[in-house]
Amino acid sequence: MKDPRLRKDPWDPVKYVALGKDGWYLTLGGEARLRYEGFRNNAFGAGPQTDVGYLLQRYMFHADLHMGGHVRVFAQLQSGLENGRNGGPRATDEDKLEFHQAFIDYKASGDAWHFVTFRLGRQEFEYGSGRLFGASELLNVRRSFDGFRVTGQAGSWTFHGIVAKPAETNAGFFDDSPDNRQTVWGAGAVHPIPHLRGGNASLYYIGYDRKRGQFQGGAGREQRHTLGSRLFGKAGGLEYNEELVYQWGTLAEGPIRAWAAATDTSYVFARMRFAPQPGIRIDAASGDNDPQDKRLESFNPLFPSTAYSGKIGLLGPTNIIDLVPTFRCKPQKRVIVLGEWGIFWRQNINDGIYGISVNLIKNGKLSRARYVANQPDLQVQWLFSRHLTLVGVFTQFRAGQFIQDTPPSKTIGYATVYATYRF
Repeated sequence: MKDPRLRKDPWDPVKYVALGKDGWYLTLGGEARLRYEGFRNNAFGAGPQTDVGYLLQRYMFHADLHMGGHVRVFAQLQSGLENGRNGGPRATDEDKLEFHQAFIDYKASGDAWHFVTFRLGRQEFEYGSGRLFGASELLNVRRSFDGFRVTGQAGSWTFHGIVAKPAETNAGFFDDSPDNRQTVWGAGAVHPIPHLRGGNASLYYIGYDRKRGQFQGGAGREQRHTLGSRLFGKAGGLEYNEELVYQWGTLAEGPIRAWAAATDTSYVFARMRFAPQPGIRIDAASGDNDPQDKRLESFNPLFPSTAYSGKIGLLGPTNIIDLVPTFRCKPQKRVIVLGEWGIFWRQNINDGIYGISVNLIKNGKLSRARYVANQPDLQVQWLFSRHLTLVGVFTQFRAGQFIQDTPPSKTIGYATVYATYRF
């Protein structure tokens, strides 16, 4: 974009705005997303319902200032709006205007490393496939954190470190602040696997302190440590992503011992018509074995995306085993179709089921059933142009025996259609 002769798009001139000094330039960009969302039997039929659905809007604008080769200043505004939902906006639906990101980078290089970047301020964290850290793109208001991050590369190693607090989402104007009830810190490293073509391995640690954690098995100050490892990569048509996680710490005066495992494997037949890509995803995360004792075995996914239960984002991974066959294809060059059919069970029949924010959805005491639900999900994405994307998602969450034993227990229907324009 520095060369005017290579600018082909009407927005290209704002991607490189020269500022008169060598290496000094400004990049501008933004996004507008209009989204219809509707539920049938929201919350299994409990509480107020919105029969005709409601409108969600998200607007984002950023300015990216580069001052030579070492210093960068980035600022991004976000506005999330909700209209027509019976019961009003949910916590992640509305944030009228806020600095979603505002940070400064300092980048250095040396003989011992290729580069190291220090970042201070409000920022997004998106690691791996979003199982523990995600910006939650599907939510109307994306997630951000206030804190410090260091990222670097030394030889074939890439490393990260963070110390931060999540930013609260408040509905007004410029009223978000660090959530002083929660603190997170951690470090991780990634390295290619020499004898596995396209393969990479990572090892990470995450510390988490929450003034009050609440589970079916107890409540109190939660101090949790997470150690995890991930194996991921591509080899020919094979794509794989495997992860193991162990957690320990304390809730109030009792010990925490929890675990999770996940696998996501698919194969794309690139030479076949429509490039079909069948796959299988399996997630398992521990639940509490005895809610009456002080020991807690409920897994905490920390700050996940909605990926555990499809685009509906109804269930978090805590105390859940899921089996999800998937199928992806491209009937046209710019059209992507993704079908999934998830089946969910409780990992431990003594614990309940939870949302992605580790909120207890249904208490586990009222049923001995393990089978929770099955969920067909269809997503169609049309890359209409370089800037405009159209998406439609249709889902049913079909109640299994556990849901039926803990009424209300109606099958949930969900549909969303949205258009996103980015520049």
